[in-house]
Amino acid sequence: MAIEDVPPLDDPSHNAMRAELARLFIANKDRLGIGRFADADIVANVDDVAHVVLARAATAGPRFAERFGWLVDAFTRLEMDRRVAPLDG
Repeated sequence: MAIEDVPPLDDPSHNAMRAELARLFIANKDRLGIGRFADADIVANVDDVAHVVLARAATAGPRFAERFGWLVDAFTRLEMDRRVAPLDG
């Protein structure tokens, strides 16, 4: 799929991934340093939270991977799940 064919991030086709990210962020909010935020705020701003986490990852280098390897694994799993065609599709 060409990048031009990827729907914008606010497209409903990304809702399942956004929901999974929100759950992941909420379950690990203290580890991510966002423990002071209410769950509803994380859900409402999941795109912004993901952006900040990914921006931190881009600048932290290997330290981020060591500390947040679980998150890298989760992003990888989410991306792989998205690429796999559903059994009913």
